Amino acid sequence: KTMEDEANKLQNKLQNSVDDMLQRVDRDRIIPRQKKAYLRMADCFGSLPTSSTSQKSRNEIDSCLQKESQVMQFIMNTVQREMGEFQNKIQRCSMICKDDADARYGYNSNNSVGIKEAEKFMHNCNAKCVEKHIDLLKSIERKIVSDIDRSEP
Repeated sequence: KTMEDEANKLQNKLQNSVDDMLQRVDRDRIIPRQKKAYLRMADCFGSLPTSSTSQKSRNEIDSCLQKESQVMQFIMNTVQREMGEFQNKIQRCSMICKDDADARYGYNSNNSVGIKEAEKFMHNCNAKCVEKHIDLLKSIERKIVSDIDRSEP
């Protein structure tokens, strides 16, 4: 196998782990919470009034609808924020690998052996980054789930 094949394998492993975590969060927390939000939004309209005096005011309805939509926006923002931070951590780890390879093997090595060694070092270092960050997904999932659970009115 080539280094490129191994790098693709690592990338796929990371992506599959992220996808699995996001699917669990979606299935176990987001979809049920969305369902509750939409049912509550329908309740914002109350029962159909029989007279104009029992009708909810438009402001009350809008306020109720807005409250539920804000909860869903908070949940989506939470997921986006956590995944953005996760991506930044992976990128930083990869940059540290590159910096370490440059420091160890030189920036402009014209030596093919040096280039191969630097590539091998980078691959091994990046593999450690991937494994470390796959392990971090468990705590990210717990944080997202906790934030979603706290959003419950």
